[in-house]
Amino acid sequence: MTCELKDRYGSLAGELLQSADSEPGYFSLSLENLPEPPNRLSTSELCLTWGYHFYNGSPLDLVSFELDKSACRHLALLVLACAFHAKPDGVQIELTHPRSRIRRLVIDSSWKVAYPVPGLITRPHRLDYYPEPPKLHPWVSTALSPGAMPFLRLTNEDDYVVTHEQIQSRDVAVGFGHFEAACLFAELMLNASLPQSETKEIVLEGECGYRGVAPGSAEIAIWLPGGLGYLDALVKTDGL
Repeated sequence: MTCELKDRYGSLAGELLQSADSEPGYFSLSLENLPEPPNRLSTSELCLTWGYHFYNGSPLDLVSFELDKSACRHLALLVLACAFHAKPDGVQIELTHPRSRIRRLVIDSSWKVAYPVPGLITRPHRLDYYPEPPKLHPWVSTALSPGAMPFLRLTNEDDYVVTHEQIQSRDVAVGFGHFEAACLFAELMLNASLPQSETKEIVLEGECGYRGVAPGSAEIAIWLPGGLGYLDALVKTDGL
């Protein structure tokens, strides 16, 4: 049975929003309050499309996320739940938005079984979330290493892409990197959802641009209502 993303994480999202501006100034997220994710979810709140960003004639994959602030919170909490709970095979989200070119988003947590020291098992404890409205390029002036940033790749249902036709028909996205990178992406989505945030566009570019994703990752553009890439309002106005 497939669970709706907003049904699973809507209640916690409401608690987080109410507490974001109150004392002590942060909201703690851990196994105690993050509902365990089911293997499969669905949502119509999230539209993912992809194209290319060209640098001097060379293309890089660019994935656009179109979603409102409530969907930002729901997705962020799911990513955190996948990071904190024991879900080594990942969680699949069916994207039912009619314009979504990507039909399935996989939150991959396979890094949990790839420990650098044989026999070592570790477990995350808690994330204290401190709200901060995001910038267009959120980490361009930080000391974060590229490997610590989120990772997203495009593939197909068979996870096998070798021909031009297969490249053009990719409809599955897999993210968002190892534990720290996934938490960084989730925190960014929580920041994007803040009522006081006026940011309508967030761009995570690769090594050719303002660094925001790990090496080899597709670039990510996040569009909220009012942003040029958030097309739902335009489509509804035109009656398409």
